[in-house]
Amino acid sequence: MSGEQSKGEGAMVDLDYEVVVDTESGTAVLTCGGEVMWSSADDPDYAEEFEGEFIDIDDNDQIDDVVDWLVEKGYMPPRVEYDIVDLSESMDKLH
Repeated sequence: MSGEQSKGEGAMVDLDYEVVVDTESGTAVLTCGGEVMWSSADDPDYAEEFEGEFIDIDDNDQIDDVVDWLVEKGYMPPRVEYDIVDLSESMDKLH
């Protein structure tokens, strides 16, 4: 998916946010400008909220819930565009 937008009030900013999903482990990281800003595997608050749920890149509702949570926790600004990236597909392109 490309060009999704987080919900909420806020200014549009010109930064590249990506939610990178590891489809094998069901985990995700949030990157901004190529830097890792957050990791589901390393966040106890996330684990408690989502009970260690496997992140399915094809489940739009689940991805929306994760992004809304990231906005609520301050990891992403509201109304910012972001891309969903499949880690395994990205790695395949590098080979």
